[in-house]
Amino acid sequence: MNSLWSGSERVRIVERLKATLAGVVELELLRCKHLEMVDAALEDRASAAANAAELPAEEGIRAPGSTASEAEHGSTTSRRQQVSAILKVIRGHIGACVGPVFNPLLSPSLSPGYDFAAVLEWFAERVDRIILLFDAHKLDISDEFSEVIRALKNHEDKMRVVLNKADQISTQQLMRVYGALMWSLGKIINTPEVVRVYIGSFWAQPLLVPDNRKLFEAEEQDLFLDIQSLPRNAALRKLNDLIKRARLAKVQAYIISSLKKDMPSVFGKESKKKELIANLGETYHRIEKEHQISPGDFPNLAKMQELLNAQDFTKFAALKPKLLEAVEDMLANDIARLMAMVRQEEAAMPSQTVKGGAFEGVMTGPFGHGYGEGASEGIDELEWVVGRDKPTYDEIFYTLSPINGKVSGAAAKKEMLKSKLPNTVLGKIWKLADVDKDGLLDDDEFALANHLIKVKLEGHELPAALPEHLIPPSKRGSSLEA
Repeated sequence: MNSLWSGSERVRIVERLKATLAGVVELELLRCKHLEMVDAALEDRASAAANAAELPAEEGIRAPGSTASEAEHGSTTSRRQQVSAILKVIRGHIGACVGPVFNPLLSPSLSPGYDFAAVLEWFAERVDRIILLFDAHKLDISDEFSEVIRALKNHEDKMRVVLNKADQISTQQLMRVYGALMWSLGKIINTPEVVRVYIGSFWAQPLLVPDNRKLFEAEEQDLFLDIQSLPRNAALRKLNDLIKRARLAKVQAYIISSLKKDMPSVFGKESKKKELIANLGETYHRIEKEHQISPGDFPNLAKMQELLNAQDFTKFAALKPKLLEAVEDMLANDIARLMAMVRQEEAAMPSQTVKGGAFEGVMTGPFGHGYGEGASEGIDELEWVVGRDKPTYDEIFYTLSPINGKVSGAAAKKEMLKSKLPNTVLGKIWKLADVDKDGLLDDDEFALANHLIKVKLEGHELPAALPEHLIPPSKRGSSLEA
């Protein structure tokens, strides 16, 4: 980034960033301190309960229900050890997959022994992509799974949905299932944008209903490209996370300051504290109006009330306006400049993609997406693939009154417009077909132009550059020299 700015400008930006980030860090440390106080209180309560349970054991008397308690503790410890092992495997990967398979952990009979929603939220803050899995043949969003999705609130931009095993139902049923899924998700995910849903059969079993094979392949390719593109935008996502944390720290500073200001100086502190916690929602609305803050920037109301119960409001730090001004200036000015600088640096860096695993070798070979279809048709054949239909194209070519074996752009345009393709698409086809770049088309180039029109009308994409197997045999030597 240093190369994009002069020395004095760079020094000024660095100093301002140091000051503003220091403010963010100080506000964040204040929040962490409050969380540590809550953890300490919970540990004291747990140690007191453990001390109370030691007395009967020392006297050789087993407390009633101790066997069940030990069994529950043992199972909980075992589950936590399993979760710890899973976290070690998942840590460092690009995303977390959450599906109905997790529902039993949320049922009363099989308690996971930890706050599962909090674990999901922790992962959601740190991953780049969240994939929600649904099976097309048994579509169901249970109450538990709905709670899981709600726990991922404020991370909707990272969410992608996979409608898996779609080969087990017919095309008509698939349309109904897709509509039902979108309707159900719309009630849970409250965002103006529609979440991206990938339809396919992501397992290594034969397709039961192969009618939608091409659709599944295209959807799989889109999903792979989405995942592979994640490293390219990593810096911008980290910058967005910094913005979120800065806004949250600023809002919490306003909340803490308001609670401290409303506390009495001498009498009635405890009753006033309970009143303020109960009316915390009103405090949110007042701060939202006074400081023009978006409702989405506020922390979860119920969680905040729970955390505040263990706090001493009189010990809250006073609001520091200069720190807040520094944060505001950072969000309004410095972040915008950093965004532009990051984009320029990412554009200059070599392309980065996810590699290995399912991505290894999927783009090459005859089973790669689109191989032998559209513009890739005839890639393995010795004969020029356009030659199959060239007699038909030649009949049209000679009706255009070619001069010296070539037709002008105006004459070719009249014929190409009959395809009803947009001018932008026809312009690209002309550029690809005019191999020798003389502004005219001979019979081979005219046949090539019609072949590319056919490719586009069949729903395939045009290549960015003309593939070697589509170059007319009469032009291959000259095109290589050019």
